[in-house]
Amino acid sequence: EKECLIIGAGVLGVMTAFELLQRGYQVTILERPNKNGVNNNEEPNMYSSSKDINRIVRPDYGKDTLYTDLSLKCIEKWYYLNELYSQEINGHSSDNDHKNDNNDHENNKPYESGGFFHPHPLLVVKKDPIIKNVENKSTVESDTLEIFDKYKLQYIPLDENSYVSHNKVSYYFPAFKYSAENGIFQYGYTHQLGGWVECGKFVKWMKSKIIKLGGQFIYSEVDFLLYNKKDNTNHNNNNLDDDDYEKSYFVYGVQLKPSSSSSSIDISCPQKLYSSNVIITAGAYSKKIILSESSNSFSYPHKELYLNLLKPSAQPVFYYKFLKKYEQNLSYFKGKSFPVFLADIVNTGFYGFPSHDENDLIKIGNHFSGYEIDDFSEQGIERLTQRVKPQEEQRFTLFLQKVFPDLLYSKVYAHKFRLCLYNDTFDGDFLIDHDPVVDGLFIATGGSGHAFKFAGVIGDIIADSFERKDNIYSNRFKWRTNSNKNAKFGDKLRSSKTVNDETIFSNTNNDIILKPDITSSTNN
Repeated sequence: EKECLIIGAGVLGVMTAFELLQRGYQVTILERPNKNGVNNNEEPNMYSSSKDINRIVRPDYGKDTLYTDLSLKCIEKWYYLNELYSQEINGHSSDNDHKNDNNDHENNKPYESGGFFHPHPLLVVKKDPIIKNVENKSTVESDTLEIFDKYKLQYIPLDENSYVSHNKVSYYFPAFKYSAENGIFQYGYTHQLGGWVECGKFVKWMKSKIIKLGGQFIYSEVDFLLYNKKDNTNHNNNNLDDDDYEKSYFVYGVQLKPSSSSSSIDISCPQKLYSSNVIITAGAYSKKIILSESSNSFSYPHKELYLNLLKPSAQPVFYYKFLKKYEQNLSYFKGKSFPVFLADIVNTGFYGFPSHDENDLIKIGNHFSGYEIDDFSEQGIERLTQRVKPQEEQRFTLFLQKVFPDLLYSKVYAHKFRLCLYNDTFDGDFLIDHDPVVDGLFIATGGSGHAFKFAGVIGDIIADSFERKDNIYSNRFKWRTNSNKNAKFGDKLRSSKTVNDETIFSNTNNDIILKPDITSSTNN
């Protein structure tokens, strides 16, 4: 009973493994190998959403105080993890003392960090004013500020039309001067309550800690889960809402794909891994793994349970790089002069980060309903990437023209494009619970594009639920069914625009319309 097999070594997988190892479990982590098996024990899988340079850490969640509280708790944990990392790697404490942060937005020096979490200004901008405490004017942004007021969290309201320069978007962030003065993003707010985290660096560190604790990594691809029927069960009881539902199936391991078996440890049968506790933390791949079929084995007995519960999606991300001779003129796109930003994200989907790391890349992504994934193989993801890249490059270039024209005039170019794979739930909440019909199968997924910021506490939440211990989040994240066929999948910041909207900005004015036409891309 004190053993488990975890499938997926992204942020949810490594944090679950780390916590269960500390609770005395024997843990094996199965992860899809990178191409040619390169750096398997270091870098996250190349198609994992954790394989990236950064992720936003923020407490901005409208009126959803569960996530606000969880975010604030996690932010404190990120400082602790920075300190722990610095002590392990450098032998001394980190220089990041958030308690002494002077909130100086004009400090243009690169923020030095002893770890992977970088405290940094967050900017939320909109075309229209953010009006608080007026019910019919409520938005995610106004709801967020009302909660900030209630919690006494510090932020600065911004209005480009203000007579006071200290209240203007462009005063704090010169890179937004053009869009603010031209009526595109005139309003918003900024704060220094969060920042961003180097996700690849963090996962690599957690892998090393798991190995030190005795966890074992196997790099191979799942073919299907091994299910079997229980004897002497009542197969007529199909009331899935009944907590006393008698599980008639159990899982006992996983069949690996023959061509991909690769292990650094000695296992008796390289094509099968056996376990009475299988934990799925495979992100966008989770539903595919659970529902995969075999011609000579039992399959998952109630596929309809997952069809309207989880929806994998692919989200576009570009990484922009400066030509060397222009870098000296673009200082306000670096350091604290350039914020982590959400550009009217509920309407446009755009967000971004300041340039950092040895490549000096500016990352800009789009957070919307996403592209449907119909082929999860490496070749399938690559084909989808190449298919949507041209229209996404056009969309993103138009965004840069309207918001950051200096970047285009200064010969910035798209250094890299990738699709970030989400696993969305119909309500945007995590799914962390035992499967309702298969004994021994546990699900921890549904990050919906906002999971990484919660790394510091998500392992505890998952481990508690796995051990059937109540916590304040278990009721929200437990198994549930979706009765709304028109449910909007994803978190509350996901754009409400349909996938058939064709443009980012209209040609006649500055209205932000924004979504791509993906109908021609999903079924090709």
